[in-house]
Formats: sequence, C-alpha cells, structure tokens
Amino acid sequence: MTSYTRWQDIRAGHVARAGGEEAVRAGKDELRADALLAREASAPSANAPGGHRRQASRIGDPSAD
Repeated sequence: MTSYTRWQDIRAGHVARAGGEEAVRAGKDELRADALLAREASAPSANAPGGHRRQASRIGDPSAD
C-alpha cells in the first residue's frame, strides 16, 4: 500500500510558511491577473491583419428587427 497525505492535513503548514491566508489570496489574485494578461496578449487584435472580431448574437435582440 502506498502512503497518501491529504491536502487538508498539510495545508495549514504551507499557508503558514507562505505568510497566512491573506498572502495566499494575494498570490492567487496575482497569478490570475498575470494569466489574464497573457491570455489577452496572445489573442489576435481585431484591427491587426488577419484579426477577427466576434459579433454578438442578435437573436432575441429587439433592436435587430
């Protein structure tokens, strides 16, 4: 049988070493912001050659009639 450590059993120690719940939350928010910026930077611009602009669906839009 292999040994397995549950995350809930070791999380508190990792959080304490990281500086507490606020530090973990701030780090998570920073990683999310970086990922979002990287995702936006890799998306083709609608104004760039070869870029495509997605149009919103007009189904059910009263102004479309």
